[in-house]
Amino acid sequence: MADDFRNRPGQGVLFTNKTKGSERAPDFKGTLHIPEGTVVGQHVKIAGWKRQTAHGDLISLQIDNRTAEKYPREVPQKRGPSDVPF
Repeated sequence: MADDFRNRPGQGVLFTNKTKGSERAPDFKGTLHIPEGTVVGQHVKIAGWKRQTAHGDLISLQIDNRTAEKYPREVPQKRGPSDVPF
């Protein structure tokens, strides 16, 4: 089921774990296609949508690149007259 599903870069899917053997086993299992250029250890934001398909209920995942563009980590500092470097 999940093995037949192919993701595009930056997307993934979580299927209901129908072979859950114990209380501690995950409720969902799946894959996420990490795009090239992603730095090891880098935190990425993801978004998810609940879907119903012929394979059963699943959660569709996508790396959320919009937040990085919308909210940059470094905010340019305004320079005042007392900040002149001489």
